[in-house]
Amino acid sequence: TDSEEEEEFVTEKFDNPSIKGVLSKWTNYIHGWQDRFVCCQDGTLSYYRAQDETAFGCRGSISLTKASTVCHEFDPCRFDIAINDSVWYFRAATENERQEWIEVIEVNKVEGDNVSLRRHGSLMSLGSAPSITSSSSFRKGRGLKEKLNELETFRDILDRQVDTLQDYFDACAQQNQAKDDLESEAITFKATTNGILNTLSHCVELINKRRLDKERERRKKSEEQYNSSLAAMKKNAFVGSPDYVEGPQSGLTEEEFYDAVEAELDKQERFTQDIEHSRSMIREAEKQPKRRHKHSDELEKKIQNHLTDSMKPPGADGDIWELFAEEGEMKIYRKELVEDGLICDPLKAVHSIGNVTAREMCHYFWDTDVRMEWEGTIESFRVIEVPEEFTTIIYQTHRRVWPSAQRDCLYLSSMVKVDNPPSVGDKIPHDTWIVCNFSVDHPEANPVSGCVRALIEIALICQTFITPPKDGGPITRDCLQCDIIYVANVNPGGWAPASVLRSIYKREYPKFLRRFTAYVQDKTRKLDI
Repeated sequence: TDSEEEEEFVTEKFDNPSIKGVLSKWTNYIHGWQDRFVCCQDGTLSYYRAQDETAFGCRGSISLTKASTVCHEFDPCRFDIAINDSVWYFRAATENERQEWIEVIEVNKVEGDNVSLRRHGSLMSLGSAPSITSSSSFRKGRGLKEKLNELETFRDILDRQVDTLQDYFDACAQQNQAKDDLESEAITFKATTNGILNTLSHCVELINKRRLDKERERRKKSEEQYNSSLAAMKKNAFVGSPDYVEGPQSGLTEEEFYDAVEAELDKQERFTQDIEHSRSMIREAEKQPKRRHKHSDELEKKIQNHLTDSMKPPGADGDIWELFAEEGEMKIYRKELVEDGLICDPLKAVHSIGNVTAREMCHYFWDTDVRMEWEGTIESFRVIEVPEEFTTIIYQTHRRVWPSAQRDCLYLSSMVKVDNPPSVGDKIPHDTWIVCNFSVDHPEANPVSGCVRALIEIALICQTFITPPKDGGPITRDCLQCDIIYVANVNPGGWAPASVLRSIYKREYPKFLRRFTAYVQDKTRKLDI
């Protein structure tokens, strides 16, 4: 029957739709927006580093039950998903793609009363506010609309039938074939049907008005929910949010924002002054004869240790190194080391690149004038002292990676040409250079408040190998090969989970070596050897 069909239509169950694909996700101020593989299904939103890692577990997931979805006010491709104090920031490739993601996310939400949301055909446009229309009310509304249309149809048919009957009665009356009672009944029937039709029309108007009032109420609640979510996200903006520093959702007031900008400009001005001061100190040191200083003995000892120990191939003399990253000629090894509960894994990278010399590699690694051109983790630095030529004592702060505290370092950095390097294999190098960095103390360092001191011991050892042209022509950059050994032992201070630190090492060290070597090759491409 019609009623049974209607009930079946209303109570029919639908599976929530799902969507998977690549979105840009805000990570932090260091790495900014990063592509992530995101899945939305069964009321849960999950993301992975890449699609081929879905079999190893997600990087994070949230239940959409109580989540709020907010489209960015000015960025047409961005949307934010907040649940309590946790906010995920996403950017789609296009505005249409963002709309598709939001629609599926909204359908996958489950309200507190377990009402499922679904998409029927093409969902109503969400605009800048999320939809809160439930699938059950949507289906019932659709069934009611169909029944109202049926009533309208039946009314039209009944109206036509009454007109036909009236014509028939009028024709009979003209031919004197109808009795007075028949005419009376016809008049009564017409009046009754007209009354029914008028009542039905009034019912339809009342129902339509009620549906319109409910729709207005739903829209009003939707706007209130959106405005409330937007206000909460503005109020609760925290460090790590892409909107914290600037943007329409910034948690800073106008006065605070102005003060922050002024402070940042002052910091940049001081940083520029520090660089100029550092350059003048280095120029003065170059004019002075080579002299010994209080760190000379320790520097010579560390350089000798690096030349004897660090230049050994991994695994030599029973020295156990674990290969944990490999890209072409580059291989990176580590030893797991914990000191006083802190992760201090020593790392060793072995690499070989063409078209540059050992001195060029070490020069760009040591020279503070170009440090900020290739180093992406430093916020500021200044040269505290220049004990001798090619030797500096540097204080530097690193960019904060939320939620960890900011780190700083105070270290001596020296670039030295090695006259009699130990042999490695059968190849004889044209020259060997080393940059040795290690932590020291200095009374004039004036550390930044709130920073956690990291202790470092780092060495970059480079050797030049030349393959002369077979035709006896001049030596060009195509004849150059630079073998690189990079060793680092960093005690980060403070505390961070071991798995997090080792994951960062695995990602950042190969990235650093790729970026730095490519930088040197680009800077020297058109220079004389």
